[in-house]
Amino acid sequence: GGSGSMLRLLISRQDFLQGKSLFIATLAANLIACFILGLIAHRYTLSPIRDWSWYLFATGFCGGLSTFSTFSLENLELIVSGQWSMALIYTSISILGCLLALWAGLLVSPKIL
Repeated sequence: GGSGSMLRLLISRQDFLQGKSLFIATLAANLIACFILGLIAHRYTLSPIRDWSWYLFATGFCGGLSTFSTFSLENLELIVSGQWSMALIYTSISILGCLLALWAGLLVSPKIL
């Protein structure tokens, strides 16, 4: 979990993300975490036995990297500031984007792992 959290910190500190829209770094971290989860989830579709590596990577690394609590806070801040449409756009992009990233990881995984 610590290594995922460190990657999350590195993503949020990238110069090209600084001063941009409120949620770009969170969205990037969540999309990356979903893609990685898709990569490793493919292995467990072949064998339903979840060994230590599933918990290390899926629960630990991806859990530390993804940021649902930050996503929720940023949406609440948008709503409180009256930016309802931006909150709806952010939520929609996050949900659809993360589903697509997870699917892409599942599709790519057999080719690279």
